[in-house]
Amino acid sequence: MGELREEIIIDLTVSKDQLNESFLRQMGTAIELLLKRMFGLNNLGFKVRGTRSSVRDFAATVSQESSYMRALQQHGLADPSTFRSKADLDKAVSKFETSTGIKWPLK
Repeated sequence: MGELREEIIIDLTVSKDQLNESFLRQMGTAIELLLKRMFGLNNLGFKVRGTRSSVRDFAATVSQESSYMRALQQHGLADPSTFRSKADLDKAVSKFETSTGIKWPLK
């Protein structure tokens, strides 16, 4: 039998009345765990639910968040490549927030 592992579901189909501080805190925690997975710090499984465009924008934003974290680690805060990475992250966050109506919980 295969090993059972915890699976985290990130649901981007929430209604406006569900968008509260508790939801954003929960989503922020899930994104933090997903980023740790990308850095090899856990082996959790993830599923993202939503429209094709919201999932695409979410994936792009998480990917850019990871790139920014790597730039910070490799080059430090004052490096021009880190500034560019942060600008790219800000664009991805803006697109995600516009397409989903969900505020990006990591700032």
